[in-house]
Order: sequence, then structure tokens, then C-alpha cells
Amino acid sequence: MIHIFRKEMKKWSTVLWVVFVAMALGSGVTLFFKSGPGLDDFQVATINGKKVSYANYRRSFNDVQERINSLREYARMIGISDEMLLKSLFGASDPYQMALDRCIKDELVDQVKDSLSIKIDPDYFKEEFLKLIPRNFIDQEGSLNMEAYQAYLGRLSTTPVEYEKNKENEIKRSLVERIVGASSYTPSYLLQEEFEESHAQKSFSVAEFALDSFLQKAKTNVPTDQQLMEFFEKRKDRYREPDKKKAWYCSISANEYAKNIDITEEAVQSFYEKNKSALFRIAPKIKVRRILVRVSADHMASEAMKKAQTIYEQAKQKPNEFADLAKLHSEDKESAKNGGLIDFFSSGSYDRDFERAAFRLNEPGQISDIVRTASGYEIIQLVERVKASEKSLESVQEEIVNTLKAKRALTKLKSDLEIMHQKAKTDDNAVEAFVKSLGLNKKDSVWLTKDDAEIKNVTGVLAKHLFSRGEKQAKTGYFFNNGVYVIYQLVDSQASFIPKFADIKSTVLEHYYKNTAKNDLKAVIKEIKFGVFNKKASFAQLAKKHGIKLIDTGLVKKGDTISSLKNAGELTAEMFGLTSPEQLLQHKNKDVYYLAQVQEVKPFDKEEYLKTQAKMGSEQKIMNNAQQMRAFIASLQRNATIDVDKTVLKGQQGS
Repeated sequence: MIHIFRKEMKKWSTVLWVVFVAMALGSGVTLFFKSGPGLDDFQVATINGKKVSYANYRRSFNDVQERINSLREYARMIGISDEMLLKSLFGASDPYQMALDRCIKDELVDQVKDSLSIKIDPDYFKEEFLKLIPRNFIDQEGSLNMEAYQAYLGRLSTTPVEYEKNKENEIKRSLVERIVGASSYTPSYLLQEEFEESHAQKSFSVAEFALDSFLQKAKTNVPTDQQLMEFFEKRKDRYREPDKKKAWYCSISANEYAKNIDITEEAVQSFYEKNKSALFRIAPKIKVRRILVRVSADHMASEAMKKAQTIYEQAKQKPNEFADLAKLHSEDKESAKNGGLIDFFSSGSYDRDFERAAFRLNEPGQISDIVRTASGYEIIQLVERVKASEKSLESVQEEIVNTLKAKRALTKLKSDLEIMHQKAKTDDNAVEAFVKSLGLNKKDSVWLTKDDAEIKNVTGVLAKHLFSRGEKQAKTGYFFNNGVYVIYQLVDSQASFIPKFADIKSTVLEHYYKNTAKNDLKAVIKEIKFGVFNKKASFAQLAKKHGIKLIDTGLVKKGDTISSLKNAGELTAEMFGLTSPEQLLQHKNKDVYYLAQVQEVKPFDKEEYLKTQAKMGSEQKIMNNAQQMRAFIASLQRNATIDVDKTVLKGQQGS
């Protein structure tokens, strides 16, 4: 028996052998889902030859859902979607994929755990088990409240044996994770460097090289036509005009087409008879009285049940006095004022367990058994039931006519569009004639390029269709966009070409000046860096020589706002990595270049560092452990051939 649990992790001098075990595990992951009786026993996956049941996946999914539900209120409170919150916290937004990933990860770790033959000491298991279950199941003496515990397992639809076996596996998994995490180490000098970088005060000199100033100087040297022509010839592909296309287009909706569709009374009657039970059904409704005994905590369930049982026996003996009992005992104060009365409601209005019991009552005055709901224990009495019925034909006639018109209009429109499209292959006037017959208004597009297909509007979709078929593209077509059909016809096209130099001489000249300015700017930066590194002159002297403005930051700490560098992007964060005046940091933000040099480093407070060293080490250890575990899992996955069938997730989402 290996008693890992009461030992310190220092006994594990290395975990390389764990990694070797992991690397020895190699096979594949194949997934498929089945339905029918005994679903939990079906195989969901095989990982390195070991089967994983649907029950494993279901447990993972339930855990994920529980975490999502616990975060949902927080997401609403800070005003973001569930999907965005999941992505930011867990790196994924699909609970099915998250559950599958977790299931695979747990199985990979389980295989490592099993290879180590870890045994759990009973006393240690009890100690850890009490930490894993909800705190409200523990009484004041620190023991397990069996009544609350069994009620909790009932809600989870699991047995004590199954639940405790799962918790035992969780404990063993956590031990493997602790072993892996224990192999991470942060040297003290790295902690000191991190502290110094975030707490030390430094002053900097920053040279700012604005391209505009170099551009003005460049424009004082006008190039000859020969120089400009040579510049153009070397870069002429950058001036190439792309393929362009023009088209006219117009739109039509099925609603417009429906105006010309006539629906007979016989068609309306037939549709009503075929669909009245599905589309026009009025769900049954019931009126009931309720008596609620709330359960404030699971350990109070037994006491609440005794109280509900006493009330139930009184109600069964005198059902005509149910309203009086509700006024006296029900803890739903709102309904209690009216004798527990809840007015007519249909399914989907209240707690599922409450409704299930209520709708099973058939006769007025009939009383349900005691029902456990999310609110507590409830006793329900039927007051009145309204049977399911169907809306009259007269009340839904207009709705049916509109439905049939829309359906037939859409079918006819799609058919007419396809006929038009086929005719256009042999008749150049077919599309024009079709549009004219419907009285549609045509719009002309601007010149469109392939890049315009990225635009998120009708013009973008038009560009996508015009350029989607290459050389063999049709001149006409139609597509569906934002609820309407768009018909189009190509009007003109222009092949890609390079303009003549004379036509774009002014543009080339601007590019020439900008290119010259960039080269001059980079040459000055190179000269300053060379001078500093070779100690030819000081940073300030070299900047002055070239007329470059120096910004003196004064003593600042990392994270401080430096107003003179507010437009410098990430420079203010990056320059805190400088430790000596012999170093220069080069940075570019848009068209402005920077050189930064540290001038003074004020020593950090070593006493303050010593005070926080232990805390920093502990925080770093937590981060390192998490990174180490992620790397370990990634290693396990790399050494297994994982082939996931994505249709499994789709099938779950659709079920």
C-alpha cells in the first residue's frame, strides 16, 4: 500500500518516471454515441485501448453544466453573455466540447494513476472526502449528516457507492496532479528579478523619431524622372490594379410574391384539419391550491418533511378545509393569503416536479402525495381542470391563409428564379425580361474587387458571387440575403493591369519621398545605436546632433502613466526590461520610431522584498503547478493518437 497522502511532496525528487509512464501509453481515441436502454453502459470512447462509458461523459457534462449555472448569474451581473464568460474563463464556449475534453483528460490521468497503483488510506479518504462534499452536509461536530447526504444523492440520481468511488478517483487524480506540479521550481533570483521589475524606480531618456519630420526633409531633394522611373520599375507590382466587375442588381421577397397567390377555402379547411391538433391546440389548464413547507438547507430536510407529513394527514382527513390549512401553514405567503390558490396555468409555468404532481390530479378536491420541489415539500389540491381543446377555424383562418401564401409564394419564387437562371444561359435578355415583368427597380453597383467580398452587406455578397467562379463565372445569378432574393447581372469587367507611369507619377513621387524618409530615419537610428554601443558619444549628444527630441521621464515605476509617451503603444511596458545605460530599446508604433535608454535605476527596498518573498513564491508555485499540469496533459495527448468524431457533439446538441 502506498501512503502518499500524509507524506510531504519533497519525497518525490523527480516525476520523470511519471512522464515515461505517460509516454508509454499510446493508442487512439475513437468516439460514438448510441441511444436506447442502458445508455450509460454503452461505449463512448476508447483511449489507449481502454473503454470509456457514456456514464463518464454524462458525469463530465453534468459537472460542466453545474459550473456554468453557478457562473450564469455572475455573467448577467457584469453584463456579458454566457458564451463570452466561458471563453474568457475556460478558453471554450461549447459545454459539450468542454465535457468531452474533460472526459478525455480524466481518463488519461486515470491511466497514469492506475499505473502507479495508488492505494487510499481509509482515514485519509474520510478526511479528504469531507472536504469535497458541500459544507452544509457536515454537522457541528464535523461528521456527515446522513439524511442530508442521502437527499443530495437522490437529486443527483446516484448511489453512495458510485458517488464515493468517483470521489476516490478524484482524490487519486489530485495526487497525480500534485506529483506533477511538485516538479516545477522557480529559482529565487527569478522571483527577485520579477519583484525588482515591478517595484524598482527607473528614469529613461526616449528619442522620438517622427516620420513626418524626415518626410519634409526628403521632399527638399526632388528626384529626376529617371530616378523616379527606376523606383517605379522596381516596385511596379504594388501599383497593379485588381480585377474589377460591375453589375446591376435588384431584390424581391416571398412576401411581395405572395400578393399574387390565391388560397381557396378548401385549402384552408384541409390545412386546418391536418394540423389543428398540433398547431392550434389549446393546452389543458388547471387551478390548484398549494401548501408549501420550505427547506432552507439540506440538513433541515428531515424536520421539514415531518411538518409536511402532519399537515398532509390533516388535509387528507378534511379535504374541504384545505384552504384553511394553507392559510395557517403554507410558507408561500403570497398564495397563502388566498387559501393557497394558484389560478389557471398550463405546463411550463412552474417547477417541473410541482407541475408533474399537479397535472396527475384528475378530480376537483383530489390531493397529491407530498412532493419535493426546488422550494421544499408541497401538498397540492386540484380545484378545477380545463381540458385541452382546439382553436376554431374562424379564429385562425387569416393565420392559415398567410401561412399557405408564404409557403406557396416561396416555392413559386424559387421555381421562377431557377427557370430564369436556366433561360439566361441561352437568352441574354431573360433576366432583364423577368425583372421587368415584376416591375422591380434595378440598382447599379460601383466597381467591385475580390476584396469587397469581405464587406458585410449586399454589395459584399454580390462581389463574392461575381468573383467566386473564376473564368467560367456566369453573367447572371441570384442569391438569398437578409430575407430577400437578390437577382444580378454582370454589366462590365476590367482585367488586372499595371497603370502607365505617366498616369500615376504623382502617386509614385509620394511613395518615393516616404521610402526615402524611412531609409533616412533608419540610418539615423542605426548611427545612434552604433555610437552608443561603441561609446563614440552619449545618447543625448547623438540625438542632439541629428536634431532628435529627447523625452526625460524622470523616476517612474512599471505601470505608471507617462503622459509624454501616451501615444507610444507598448513602449512604456517594454522599456522596464532595460537594466543598463549600455542597452537601447528600439520600438515602433505606427509611423513613429523610438529609442529608449535607462538613465537611473533606484534600488528596490530589499526589506520589502524579503517580506513578500514567501507570498510571491507561493503565488508563483500555484501558477507553475497549473502550467506544469497543462504541459503534462499536452504530453499525454501528443503521445496518444486522438481521433474525435465531431458528429458526436452535434448529435448531443441536437438531442
